[in-house]
Amino acid sequence: MEKKDFEIKQGIKAHFIKTDLFKTNMISVILTVPLTRENVTKNALIVSMLRRGTARFKTQLELSRELENLYGAAFECGIDKYGDNQLLRFYMDSINDKFALNQEEILKNTIQILLDIIFNPLLENGYFKEEYLKLEKENLAKIMQSKMDDKDLYAYEACISNMYENKGFGLYKYGYEEDLDEINVQNLTDYYHTLIQSCKIDLFVSGDFEEECVKQIIQTDENIDKLRPRIENYILNNEFTQTKEKIENIKEIQEKTDVTQGKLVIRNGCRFSSRKCTV
Repeated sequence: MEKKDFEIKQGIKAHFIKTDLFKTNMISVILTVPLTRENVTKNALIVSMLRRGTARFKTQLELSRELENLYGAAFECGIDKYGDNQLLRFYMDSINDKFALNQEEILKNTIQILLDIIFNPLLENGYFKEEYLKLEKENLAKIMQSKMDDKDLYAYEACISNMYENKGFGLYKYGYEEDLDEINVQNLTDYYHTLIQSCKIDLFVSGDFEEECVKQIIQTDENIDKLRPRIENYILNNEFTQTKEKIENIKEIQEKTDVTQGKLVIRNGCRFSSRKCTV
């Protein structure tokens, strides 16, 4: 296995992981932004809106048909948090070009479609579609509400939220239901354009491929061409350089819920200062 990195533009990097162990190639793009209370819900909505379609493929059905033409290429996306950052993740998996029956350029088409999904989304009069936003807000609200159904998950999220309060890592990665009413197609689209022109962008290609060929595909893609160089906007969490306030008291929080069947969940939240140990 061989790994190489190169900078496409300032703040935008490609990472190549070459291996012949698999018959498929994996392409992924990760957008990294600081976790903030103001934008955490918008970021979760953006991921949902982008999978709805592109300027080329107007519906999810059209996009699905195009992926079927690429021998059943698979697309996935999601949201996560890493330290005080929020990660918007997009993945596509497709067969290696050498297994294509008619010498189709599977990898090239897969990369172009994935970049289209992220950077050339379906817009109506310059904005996300109102109909789709309404549906995705309802879907996101259900995800937020379902957290209460899993008491183990709820206890964990409550522990993290109370430990870190309004700091990045303490925020729920899917955002907050009370913020949904304030989000509309205009302010969400405006924020999306700001996001893609300022966030840290990492593009990963793994599998068996020609490095120079993939470099050419990426560097000549019209979506990449439209992106501006940027100073990487993310938070580097370094426990060795951060000064932690020493807190002696123990914080105890209790919540009671009227349930017919209870489940006891005990979690201890501890934050330690880093120390270098020599054995």
